[in-house]
Amino acid sequence: MTPTIHNITIYAGSYFNLPVQWMTGEPAVGVNLAGCTVKMQIRKTAASAEVLYELSTANGKITFVDATIGKFQVIITGEESGNFTFFRGVYDLEIHYPSGGNVYRLMQGSVTIDLNVTRGA
Repeated sequence: MTPTIHNITIYAGSYFNLPVQWMTGEPAVGVNLAGCTVKMQIRKTAASAEVLYELSTANGKITFVDATIGKFQVIITGEESGNFTFFRGVYDLEIHYPSGGNVYRLMQGSVTIDLNVTRGA
């Protein structure tokens, strides 16, 4: 499976929500992800050892909307994005199946942090 290329801009200090649905076939239908976990990491480069930010179903930053039809959302709060100390990076998003160890890279791309100009209350 070839991952979708989707470049992301996160506006520092603002809520970020990326809705995702994995669909396949003709006609397209949602893939059943019941029992799966989803994991996304941001790194400076693909070869970097350091993880700049991690999102997953395990840490609650990725949540299923309806796992039976492949719908989930990636969420970063405004407080979290306002504390980012990096400005650019790369990411990929993987689906991990519980049995058989199958892993599918669904998406990948660049991440840009757009700093906010208005600060303070």
